[in-house]
Amino acid sequence: MIENRYGTLLGEYNQEITELGSPLPVLWNVAGHEISRFKNDAHILEIGCGDGASIEPILRRTAVTADLLDVSADMIAKAARRLGAHRFRLRFMTADAYEYLKVCDAYDAIFSSFTIHNFKQKDKDRVFGVICERLRKG
Repeated sequence: MIENRYGTLLGEYNQEITELGSPLPVLWNVAGHEISRFKNDAHILEIGCGDGASIEPILRRTAVTADLLDVSADMIAKAARRLGAHRFRLRFMTADAYEYLKVCDAYDAIFSSFTIHNFKQKDKDRVFGVICERLRKG
């Protein structure tokens, strides 16, 4: 199981970051633009999807299918509600990122917004290693 480096303070830390102001719409639109260059049948994974906000621009700009992964069942439920219009292209999963990545099939792209930075360094190294193994060649 991956541990976050903030322990029980993660919620407070994320609230502090949120209060600084958000560059997120720009970042997510850039991600949508970049992934729009993929083939239409691309299959992608988002690690730590939260409420689904980060994948919305990608879904608006592309025809990709996506697996959305979060360790929190509450976040998965929020994402499912938010992204209901795209539900036929999505699969929602509650799981630990590392444990899932060890056994999943390959993806055309794997991304994460504001999740992996919370992991302890040893877990980051393990997650990035297995991400590389799960990316399709090409």
